[in-house]
Parts: sequence; structure tokens; C-alpha cells
Amino acid sequence: MQDYRRAFDIRPSRDLEPYVAGYDMVETSASSTAIPGVALPTHAIAFSYGDQAQLHLAERHVALPEVHLRSVIPTPWMVSGTNQLNFFFVRLRPPTLYHLTRGSVAELTGQITDTESLSLRPSPTQVTDALRAAPRAPASKVAVVERYLRLLFRGLCRDSPAVVRALNAGSRHLDQLMARARRSERQLRRDFQRYVGISPKSYRDMLRIEEACARLVYPRSGNLTHLALDLGFYDLPHFDRVFARYAGMSPSAFISKIDKGPVGAFVSEQGG
Repeated sequence: MQDYRRAFDIRPSRDLEPYVAGYDMVETSASSTAIPGVALPTHAIAFSYGDQAQLHLAERHVALPEVHLRSVIPTPWMVSGTNQLNFFFVRLRPPTLYHLTRGSVAELTGQITDTESLSLRPSPTQVTDALRAAPRAPASKVAVVERYLRLLFRGLCRDSPAVVRALNAGSRHLDQLMARARRSERQLRRDFQRYVGISPKSYRDMLRIEEACARLVYPRSGNLTHLALDLGFYDLPHFDRVFARYAGMSPSAFISKIDKGPVGAFVSEQGG
């Protein structure tokens, strides 16, 4: 019998909002667990406080350290393990990773980085033990992580470039971003690579597919054509192609898998 719990889009405390976009928590236990997911457009610090887990990408498999930096993953992926898979994700705002690593984030795109190699101060290694000991309620896990984050971000630069301020204000389309950031398309692409690690188009598409997955899970969107047009795709075939690129399957296959088990566990689910 599988025990499966998740909490998504948990808001950070007000003092951490300049650095953190939100928290996600997943806990699952079974004799053998495999959780597939779609491309992820955000950077995150991930705390793995269950059993050893592996991340499977198209061309490689990565043993996940207990605390690791998960940068933008532009392809479908899967996490597998035995018994308990417990994760707490801190989704970082774009400038946070840039300031933490003191440089461009483009080379981190698609990578899983052990935080020990980043020499973060203070070290996050004791956080996983505290997460294991904490009560299962998400609020208890958040309290553990936020105590550490306040120390980690103390003295960290809070300045955000114009393109990041535009993103945080909700701009998604290139013309909106250019207008809000007062940047040319060339400057915008350069800033995106520097602070976000991918192109504006890839970022936009991943956000749209992430939203599509959420709306296919809860509440279930009944008409795929209406969903495609509502998300800004030209038509259903265009939606199918982009969805398959970032989710590794068609929207119809995604719906079928949802009905059979926990799919897209790390995709924000509206309604929790």
C-alpha cells in the first residue's frame, strides 16, 4: 500500500519573499517508487530526507545527494527509489541563484549540483536530519527550512535586474518583458541566459506546460483544444508538440497516467 502526500506552492514568510518563490513537499513510500515529471522552469534547493533516490534524464542517471541544487531541467525526467522518497523543494527566484553562486547560472542548466561543491555557508547538511525529526505537517517542515534560509540569505544581495523584476511582476510574453524591463530583444535574451539560464521562449513554454499539467490534474480540463487556445497555443497539434517536448508524452497519455497513479508529482497542483 503506497502512502503518498504532497503540498505545493506553499508561500514563504514575508521576509524571505525577495529570495524564495515558494516551497513544494512530496513524501511517498512503497516497495518501489517511480515518479515521472515534466520540465521544470525554476531553480531550487532540494532536501532529500528519505531513502536514496535517483534522477533519470534522457541520457544519464544521477544519484541525488541529500541536499542539492536543482537548476532548470528543460526535459522530462523521473525520480526512482525504494521505500521512502521524501523531498522538500525551495523554489528560488532567478536572482537568488545568481547571487548565491556569484556568477552566471547558464552552465548549471539541466544539472544537479551537490551543495557541498558550492561551499554554502552555513552548510545545509543538518537540515535533512531536522526534517526527518519534524512532525509530518507541512508547516513544521517549512519552519525547519526557513530557520536555515534566514542564515543562508543573511547579507545576500537583494538587487534584481530589470528582467527579473518584470518576471516577478507577472510578465510572461516577450513584448511584455521588453516593455516592463525596458530592454531590447537582444538584451532580454542575454539577461535571461545570465539570470535564468534558458531562453525567454523556453521559459515561457515550460511555464505553459506546467500550468497545463496542473489544469489536467485538478480541476480536470475537459476540452484539450480549449485548454490549448487558452494557454496561447496556435491549435491542438501545436500544443501536443510542445507538451510532448517537455512532458515526454502527449496530453492524452498524461491524463491516462494520472488516472493510474501519481504522475507529475513535482508539478504544482491547484487545490493541493
